[in-house]
Amino acid sequence: MQASKIEVVRWDLPRLASSIDDGRLRIPDFQRAWVWERNKVVSLLDSVYREFPIGSFFFWKAPTVYNKYFRDIGGLKLPPPRTTEEVMFILDGQQRITSLYVVSHARRLVERHEADPDADPEMLEKLRLYVDICFDLDDCKFRLRRGDEARFIPFCDLMDDDRYDIEDALTNEQRKRVRQCRVRFKNYPFSVIVVEDKTLDDVCDIFKRINQGGKRLSLADLIIASTWSTDFNLREKIRTDLNQFLEASPFGAIEPEIVTETLALLVRGTATQAAQLELLIDEVEAAWPVMARALFTAINFLYGVLGVKRYTWLPYRAMLPLLIYFFCKVPDETLTQSQTDGLSAWFWRAAITGRYAQSATTLMARDRIEVMDALIAGQPLNLSTRAVASANDLLKLRIERGSALKNAVYCLLALSEPRDFIDNQPLKIDEAVLAPTSKIDRRLVFSRSVLKGVHESDMVMNALFITPTLHAIMNGKLPSVYLADFAEANPALDESLTSHLLPTDRSAALFRNDYPAFLRERAELIAGRLHELAGL
Repeated sequence: MQASKIEVVRWDLPRLASSIDDGRLRIPDFQRAWVWERNKVVSLLDSVYREFPIGSFFFWKAPTVYNKYFRDIGGLKLPPPRTTEEVMFILDGQQRITSLYVVSHARRLVERHEADPDADPEMLEKLRLYVDICFDLDDCKFRLRRGDEARFIPFCDLMDDDRYDIEDALTNEQRKRVRQCRVRFKNYPFSVIVVEDKTLDDVCDIFKRINQGGKRLSLADLIIASTWSTDFNLREKIRTDLNQFLEASPFGAIEPEIVTETLALLVRGTATQAAQLELLIDEVEAAWPVMARALFTAINFLYGVLGVKRYTWLPYRAMLPLLIYFFCKVPDETLTQSQTDGLSAWFWRAAITGRYAQSATTLMARDRIEVMDALIAGQPLNLSTRAVASANDLLKLRIERGSALKNAVYCLLALSEPRDFIDNQPLKIDEAVLAPTSKIDRRLVFSRSVLKGVHESDMVMNALFITPTLHAIMNGKLPSVYLADFAEANPALDESLTSHLLPTDRSAALFRNDYPAFLRERAELIAGRLHELAGL
């Protein structure tokens, strides 16, 4: 009788921990990183303590040829497996297993990282937080708080076989609860399903099917898994070829979904979930070089031509895959002025009409043909202009609330090349200008202290891109006061005001310190400029 290739076995926490410690239990390279937060870990601990089921774990007993294709568990710098040693890869259960391991070994992991000069400071700080997951001896619950070795015992100390001294200061009843907790965790029966004699393609397919059913992974995670091979790792490509450079730029890193949607557009002609999941390894690997080059071209276009200084300013995520698709077909050096104008009009028109607010992937497939392919062929832009944002819509925008229309306004303010009110010199649009450290530091035409709670100051129509120095000069003063001072120093003040999309007419509400009327006037000015850019 043939032996079964699927085995269901019982593991306990000590066996899981020892298998991780000696490198025999690993995460395959196509898996995502450990992402659980502490409140979820507390809930998991509570389930184990109360002897509730927490679901099965799925392991793959891999041939030794795959030993090097692993991801470090939780970024913990564990010893690598020996090339001749059999390894089990975690296909399902990584988040639960890693969380249990980290929370039960937190103090030792902290000590190991503190002794390592190359340790990641962020990981060290994260591990320190896990030391502060405690078992409350009074009500037998797990808490997020600092241990006191009297009532609140750090779980990692409770599970450490070398820390039985923690019982010395406890009452008999507390000792009983500590021992009961230890026994429950060390004897909890984890159900492990082990598969063997499977190819790498089979394992990737198993992984994808498991996680499609549970919806626990993102679509990009599933695609990365299904297109993984020993020669091509899409997750690593995104990290090293793209985000490593983007993170160091003002634009910032992109989401993996940008890449998978673009690849689907290129290979399948549509970016639906089904089309992305159908992507094959050979197709992705072949499309990658062209797609990666076009991505940087598209981002440079967004940054320089459309004022999108940050990825988070992009009105709709769907815009970037479409733009990358275009530059896959049209190299930057062959871009015509007509195509530049068409792309610009498409961007602004889509931003102020809410084009990709719903059914984005469906519209991406349509706009690939009707917009991008048409522009590639030299045809004029043809895009619906229904439900165009008006000045009334702009008046509703608040700084702390995200929206596509707010992002469009920010892009417009940056694109207008704002100038210094003192000397009319162009301002460098950097972090000092774009990222005030607090509400109090927000750069506003009418500052919070001037309005004194009578009106809401944090409106997008009240926002400015100015330096901390200008903010310090203007803060607490009425516009009529600081504008008069600027006029004495800057003969080109009107040009400076225009660059910030502010009125220059001395009878305007800005110069009369009329805040509500100013918001209305600026909204009408900005709406007119947005409509102009959209070709309306």
